[in-house]
Amino acid sequence: GTAFFVVKSKGTEAGTLTPLTNAPNGVPITVNNAADGSGTLVANPSIVVAGLAANINLIYTTVGTITNGILRITIPDDWTAPQTGNASGAGYIAVETTGTAPTPSVSGREISVPITSLGPGGTVTVSYRNATGPSTIGTISTFNAQSRGSATTTSTPLAAGGASVSTRAA
Repeated sequence: GTAFFVVKSKGTEAGTLTPLTNAPNGVPITVNNAADGSGTLVANPSIVVAGLAANINLIYTTVGTITNGILRITIPDDWTAPQTGNASGAGYIAVETTGTAPTPSVSGREISVPITSLGPGGTVTVSYRNATGPSTIGTISTFNAQSRGSATTTSTPLAAGGASVSTRAA
């Protein structure tokens, strides 16, 4: 949206603050969509049993409005490949959001979630179900992500980094 900020100045230190004559009603500042690469991604749970299947929610939170943007999450190579075809199968992906997001797609290890509309502080939860990670205890895996704030911009890695999941003993 657009907000107007009144800019004032005074000619001398002791002078009176008065609005600038070329912008007496204020200077318009327009805030558009969230910046590409903004927002955060966390994993819940962030610790799973090594080598056993788990359900992990990858939760993206935006810091601004996203309109016709996208969220992309890359599943690490040592985890079950993601898929959207079999809800009871390993690596199934489902999406819930506080905004509007069409069905996700999967290409290789990348999950793409188109975001039609998502307000500031809104969330997209990508449920990664029946997924098996590394069998080595203490392994830390990073689920990297990218975001795009609108249809006319470019997907950019999240400045805050990806979500981490570590493995533990049973």
